[in-house]
Amino acid sequence: MEQEQLFIDYIERSIVQNWDKNALTDYQGITLQYKDVARKIAKFHIVLESAGIRPGDKIAVCGRNSAHWAVCFLATVTYGAVIVPILHEFKADNIHNIVNHSEAKLLFVGDRRSYAAVNGSGTADGFHSGRLPGRTTHGSIRTP
Repeated sequence: MEQEQLFIDYIERSIVQNWDKNALTDYQGITLQYKDVARKIAKFHIVLESAGIRPGDKIAVCGRNSAHWAVCFLATVTYGAVIVPILHEFKADNIHNIVNHSEAKLLFVGDRRSYAAVNGSGTADGFHSGRLPGRTTHGSIRTP
């Protein structure tokens, strides 16, 4: 537990010390400054709390490497939840098996391909989440 807190403290110090500097950039896409990352993490924590997620719960994330994927990762671990990263290249049945085996309570998907693999449609954009059936009620919300 002490190691986890040291990591969280390190992230917090990095954000404070670099507040107006660039933190995360997508290739030919958005750039988030540390202050943007901090605000998104805070909002993400509200989403996790509203979804009934508690420290130690598992959160799955499936998407391409991106600034939003990194925010999802940082928000999850600083909240105290356990991140379950899933490669977006996996087939839908593999993603389904990993999510079920991991006992994740929430799943975030970050692009149309990942969303289609999980949800059966290709109409999504940005990061979406869904409470997983059997553990909570199903829903979808837009995040970062």
